[in-house]
Amino acid sequence: MDEKQPLISIIMPVYNAELYIEAAISAIVAQTFTDWELILVNDASGDRSGSICDGWSSKDERIKVRHLISNQGAGAARNIGIDMACGRYITFVDSDDTIDKDLYEKATQYISIDEAGVIRPDMVLWGLTEEYYDEKGNHTGSNVLSLEDAVYDTPEQIRRKVIRLEDKTLFGYQWNHLYRSDIIKDNNIRFESVVLYEDYFFNLKVIEHVNTMRVCSCSGYHYSKRGTGNITSRFVPEYYILSRRRVESMYNAYRSWKMYTPEVKNSCGQRLVRYIMSALIRNCGPSSGMNHIDRRRWVKKIYKDQLYKMLSKHCYIEQVPLRMLRGLINRHCTSLILIMGRVLYLVKEGLPGFFAKKKQIH
Repeated sequence: MDEKQPLISIIMPVYNAELYIEAAISAIVAQTFTDWELILVNDASGDRSGSICDGWSSKDERIKVRHLISNQGAGAARNIGIDMACGRYITFVDSDDTIDKDLYEKATQYISIDEAGVIRPDMVLWGLTEEYYDEKGNHTGSNVLSLEDAVYDTPEQIRRKVIRLEDKTLFGYQWNHLYRSDIIKDNNIRFESVVLYEDYFFNLKVIEHVNTMRVCSCSGYHYSKRGTGNITSRFVPEYYILSRRRVESMYNAYRSWKMYTPEVKNSCGQRLVRYIMSALIRNCGPSSGMNHIDRRRWVKKIYKDQLYKMLSKHCYIEQVPLRMLRGLINRHCTSLILIMGRVLYLVKEGLPGFFAKKKQIH
């Protein structure tokens, strides 16, 4: 291998992250694995983030900085990082997250290079640890999402695994993957400019070109979920459109792979009903700008949705609230659906922890 070419390029989009970025970069510099480059893409931050990036770059030649003149969003910043990357593999870290010091050492133990210089696997995947913080920045708990060590040496094996990763909420992130960089670059795979799920859509494109994958049992990526400021804590007009597209794209992928099984249908169907419920609740908030008539119209569109009819109308649903909602939709009980949405909205506003995932302190 060319000594000037690092094994891993780590890409970090940076935007107004002065409170967290020192910890994020420090965690990378402290890695027991050292054959990496870090690409910091400062997305026109208005705080001290840019100068912090420059300070680190001056201390470590493995750290590169690109300053953008105008704010372009995390996806575009990652795309710029991809263009700059020199490593055999590419991975990502968000500027308000941290990683265990041995994460990349554990992940790279699955990489091999044969006598002909062929590097394998195409992708390495690991779990994560969700770190919860309240509005004051106090750490309130952790939730570990782990996987078992596994080897997948055919596209069919990998594709069968995708729906199970999606069910565990581990498919749609970019920072718990090592991607072989030539797969991304040769196929011109880039992040879209969407407000939600850009990671998921990116991974669904990548998986079409992956023939070998290794799964690492570590959960050494620490994903910070904060009480305020993130995209999931405010109303997003495109939320349901993009959520529906997420389900439909998974459905279409399995149809094209000729692997559309009852398991896939149930998984996609349950997820679509879950997104409908989430959108129903979000529509009740004042920031949605929707009145009662708007919400009624929105619900009635669901009745005519062919994707809903194909996936969700008769799929198996275990959770009682989702099963109740599905029953009301199937019977076109618009008023009861709206009442259900209003009640759940009031519960969520009054008891926000009611909808949170179970958290464990470690």
